[in-house]
Amino acid sequence: MKLQVIRTGKVSQTSMIPLVADYRKRIGAFLRAEDSEIKPDANRDKRNASKNSQPIYSPSVGEYLVLLDERGKQFSSQQLAKSMQGWLDDPRIKTLSFLIGPPYGFDDATRASASETWSLSAMTIPSDFAWLLVWEQLYRSMTILKGMPYHHD
Repeated sequence: MKLQVIRTGKVSQTSMIPLVADYRKRIGAFLRAEDSEIKPDANRDKRNASKNSQPIYSPSVGEYLVLLDERGKQFSSQQLAKSMQGWLDDPRIKTLSFLIGPPYGFDDATRASASETWSLSAMTIPSDFAWLLVWEQLYRSMTILKGMPYHHD
């Protein structure tokens, strides 16, 4: 299985790049991990963000897409690890993708194309921080599944 974290737009807090690279490298011991970026559409703004008919990202066949949005389901680290195990065990899933959205949120078309929506917090989190947090939590999930001492209950 391939794991990918997709962010919308460039990283503005460049000090986070080496931190994310470290977690991506660590996860690489368990499965193939990639980081990617999609360019935000300059025509999307807060007035029309939810009304766009074209999704900002469309999953491919065999891809399980998790949107990161404050309105999604919140997971504990243990719950995320349990979900990760289910995703890893599902032979239909070839790519597990986490999509960090644009500043004004996801449009209805992108929401409709997602497999599920996950919330990091009820609070709004800047996308750079969300990007780092997703990588760290994915690594934490893998260490929980492998019985490694990284996570403490």
